[in-house]
Amino acid sequence: MKSWHLSRNAFSTCVMTVLLAACGGSQPPLSAPGVMPQSHAIATQADRSGSWMLPEAKSENLLYVADYGGGVIVYSYRPARIKYVGYLAAPLYAAGECVDKNQNVFITSSNYEIYEYAHAGTSPIAVLTDPFANPINCAADQTSGNLAAVGYPDLGQSSGVAIFDHARGKPKLYLDGFEGGWACGYDSYGNLFVDGGPQSSYIDFAELPKGSSEFTNIQLNQIFHAPGGVQWDGHDVAVGDLYGAVIYEFSISGSMGTEVGSTPLTDSGEVSQFFIDRARGRVIAPSAFQNYSGFVKIYDYPTGGEARRTLNFGTPEGVVVSLAPR
Repeated sequence: MKSWHLSRNAFSTCVMTVLLAACGGSQPPLSAPGVMPQSHAIATQADRSGSWMLPEAKSENLLYVADYGGGVIVYSYRPARIKYVGYLAAPLYAAGECVDKNQNVFITSSNYEIYEYAHAGTSPIAVLTDPFANPINCAADQTSGNLAAVGYPDLGQSSGVAIFDHARGKPKLYLDGFEGGWACGYDSYGNLFVDGGPQSSYIDFAELPKGSSEFTNIQLNQIFHAPGGVQWDGHDVAVGDLYGAVIYEFSISGSMGTEVGSTPLTDSGEVSQFFIDRARGRVIAPSAFQNYSGFVKIYDYPTGGEARRTLNFGTPEGVVVSLAPR
């Protein structure tokens, strides 16, 4: 599993280089409804010379897109307008993202680090180190302020979830018994859910109840191509199928997860991590590989189907929305 992830990342870098040179794979027609022209959607080399943010970004809701090998692209996020307003140069090889109750954004990196940025900030306010694994995804507990991170450990290290108390200091490792964790998400009560394991069939899935030090294994009654993102949608736990272009919603009871709905992501490819905008009934899905080019698509949630909006990208891995201060 780990070797697959590393080879994928190496290839992602090549894809990014090609796309920035404007000779990548096929792109959707620029005149297609809901598709943003590539010149507006992808930051240029000059734009990526260092971190910056337009002054207006501080008062805007912001969409952060982790573009592996290309830093983090920042857009203002409104129902009627998505405008390119900033860029974060670090981490360059960004992967998963999450946001805490203060609307600070956490970004995992391939160098065992997690960067924390304040809303519209251009310099990290903290850089956390995960000594247990290269973090792929993260989740912020809205009840405690703790930060969880999952990834694939080095050979000889145990697999589990690294949890940083109040998102600071050295994390504690909670063993999950998986081959490696892929994604995690907290519900509104501080319970943590994590997936990982096999690349097909019945994936590993478990819950770390709030206040507990041991995971409860959960059987999901759905077959997956591979584990994908995990997020609480306000009612159920949403779990993505990495290669299936679909998000499944599960009601969790004890050691069983029962599917209660699904959200098809039409025309998406490999979706590593998604973000559910509960207030607007939207889900934002980065699609890393599609004809050697990437997209970020915005769908209705939970109905899914055809995307409402498409942004052209290189290799988008993760997305998150940080809300403007009231």
